[in-house]
Amino acid sequence: MSTIRCEQTIRREDLEDHILSSSVEHLQILADICSSFQNQSITTNLQPLSIHTIPTSISENLDVKSLQNELIKQTQMIEQLRLEQKSLQSMLIKRERDLTRVSVDLQLFKGELCQLKKEFELSKTYIHNDGTYLWRIDNIQQLFRNAKNASKPISIISPSFYTSKYGYKLSLRLYLNGDTSVRDKYLSLYITIMRGEYDSLLNWPFKYPITLCLYDRNSKQDHVVHTITPDLDSDSFQQPKMDANKSGGIPEFCPLWKIFNQEFGYVQQDTMYIKAFVDFNIYPTKIWPYWTKLQSYGLPNNIEHIKLEELLDNGK
Repeated sequence: MSTIRCEQTIRREDLEDHILSSSVEHLQILADICSSFQNQSITTNLQPLSIHTIPTSISENLDVKSLQNELIKQTQMIEQLRLEQKSLQSMLIKRERDLTRVSVDLQLFKGELCQLKKEFELSKTYIHNDGTYLWRIDNIQQLFRNAKNASKPISIISPSFYTSKYGYKLSLRLYLNGDTSVRDKYLSLYITIMRGEYDSLLNWPFKYPITLCLYDRNSKQDHVVHTITPDLDSDSFQQPKMDANKSGGIPEFCPLWKIFNQEFGYVQQDTMYIKAFVDFNIYPTKIWPYWTKLQSYGLPNNIEHIKLEELLDNGK
């Protein structure tokens, strides 16, 4: 640091006057020295500052570049995701269309299946112009116990059947332990006229005799046969207004003591067979013993009719 001084040479005895008269100049000298010192200090301090500023600037530039690169990557990823989303939306729309089409097809198939089931069930009930129906009943022992232990008479009902493809619709009703008036004594068997699809085309009341046969499968072949002759004044044989008319038939069809007796074969292998024969030809009563014998031959129903006609012709 340089010494601050006045350059003039002054005698000692004049020094006081010089200080008083030259104070302005002295202050100016002092100001110049201070200014010079301040500039030197600033320059000295700026040198290390400049050295550190350059790396900071470079670092900031590198950070910006990295961020720019990352932004580009993110933008590309967003664009890729957007394209994938668009593709997925297109696939979803296509799947929804396919699902709608499949749903429509499924409804059509369901309708067709219901119709086929209906036709199948109907085909099982058709008795094509022969007026016969064979009912196989399984689990007889259990069904009989259920009927015996019930608080009131209970029945089992056969599948419905038709007398012809466009004929009367019927079903059988069986009380294994007997109906109300004969409970615990007789097996009761009834016929039920049901509401069919073609009732409006048929003649009413139902007037055709119905012969019912309980098969004896022992060698005796002591079949139980009864014929129901319709009462034309009974509601049971009028055109049905509901799903089914009141059943009509034979309460005392077969004594219970015979049903499970080992001498007879009405129940074998826990199974029972009952046959219904709708007599459109109105056969005379005398043919039924012969008809029961024909049941063991396994003849087609049309052949049975021929045999019965032959019997009648030979009897003339």
